[in-house]
Amino acid sequence: MKKIRLWKNRKAIKWYAAIAIVFITVFQGYWLFTVYQSKREIMLQESENILKKAILEYETKIIQNQILSSTEGSPEIDDVTRNLLNALKNSRKLSVKISVEGQQFNDSLSREAMEKLTQRQVIAPNDKSKKVYAAIKDEMLATFGQMKFGVTHYNKEASDWYPLRKIEYGTATEQVRSEMDSKQYYEIRFEDINSILVKEMIPSLLLSLIYILTCGTAVVLLIFNVDKSRKLMQQKDNFTNNMTHEFKTPMATIYAAIEALDTYNVLDDKEMTKEYLAIMKTDLNRLMSMTDSILFNAKMSDGELSLKFEKVNLTPFTESIVENLKHVLEKKNASVTILSEDNSLSIMADTEHFGNVFRNLIDNSIKYSKEDAVIKISISKEGTFAKILFSDEGIGIPQKYKNEIFKPYFRVQENDVYTVKGYGLGLSYIHQIILLHSGEITLSGKETKGTTFEILIPITND
Repeated sequence: MKKIRLWKNRKAIKWYAAIAIVFITVFQGYWLFTVYQSKREIMLQESENILKKAILEYETKIIQNQILSSTEGSPEIDDVTRNLLNALKNSRKLSVKISVEGQQFNDSLSREAMEKLTQRQVIAPNDKSKKVYAAIKDEMLATFGQMKFGVTHYNKEASDWYPLRKIEYGTATEQVRSEMDSKQYYEIRFEDINSILVKEMIPSLLLSLIYILTCGTAVVLLIFNVDKSRKLMQQKDNFTNNMTHEFKTPMATIYAAIEALDTYNVLDDKEMTKEYLAIMKTDLNRLMSMTDSILFNAKMSDGELSLKFEKVNLTPFTESIVENLKHVLEKKNASVTILSEDNSLSIMADTEHFGNVFRNLIDNSIKYSKEDAVIKISISKEGTFAKILFSDEGIGIPQKYKNEIFKPYFRVQENDVYTVKGYGLGLSYIHQIILLHSGEITLSGKETKGTTFEILIPITND
């Protein structure tokens, strides 16, 4: 069956994710725009209704006052109505009766009222706009809150507005015609209607922003996890390949030694037998070491690894580790120098696993040194911590990998090629052991050549 690698299309997936985020953003923008338009239309319609109501009440009151009061001027009426009233008032054959709010007037008072109605009256500038403004101000404020607006009144002869400062560029309602004179009309102009609408839309804006951020974050995290899973799968594939190779080499050596013992009667030669047994023992130890590393990482991943802590004098402990590796170091022409500023520093440590930290670091320095490995271990005190600097003069680790090297299965590449054999668990194991000792390990960025690891372990007060 052909192996399908979906991550090969990760660039297309990222483009799709970017397009999805853009689409969601555009959709939310369009939705907010429709909400804005809807609220704007409702606001203008409500304002127009308030204006219609105020004009109707205002003109009704004018007519009533014109009829009931003999001291007030007549209202503005259209020419057709005025000519009709003139014909009625001048006709002696007709009896005219006017009733206002249930009160009837006799013929003489009715004719006098019609006389006033037919008289043209010059109204002072911005008188009508001011009165309509006063009539709608309270209701407008109660409906829309603090908002700057003005009323404009138009007629065939002149226009007036209130407040005195004319609002020329604001949003306006539809024109509302006068019931008394169709040539006159009113409108409300808003100075800044957008600020009111934005305030009303704050909940919608917040919800939309939260929705966009949630979707965007979800997509980004999904892509990040897919990419991370891809890298992990690649690292596991590399780990499997490397481990297969690492296991096959010592197993092939052991098989060859056994075959030699069995086929060529080497058992009769004690010296040769000891040599072959030594070879098999060395490779079996290598297999056991690799197996232990895998088991240790598996236990740490499951949280099942338990440590046995005891008080350890750091300098003698380090010296004993190096002494035990003496034969390996001689075989590899490697040298280890231990510099200690304080031989009395003690820590609480699991001797087996903490010793493996030094063994793995020394093994890495040997593998990643192009020439004979030169290793230096410096021990000093820093506050309440014992500071261990582990340095070599090998090929070094680029700083861009400083946050990656402690992850399981990770190995440094050069031009997409692994230059040194390994399976990417050593530094991960070291990192976990240091953490379990309440310490920390970091890759120093000060060295221009080789690699330096800085380890901090709490000093015991006992």
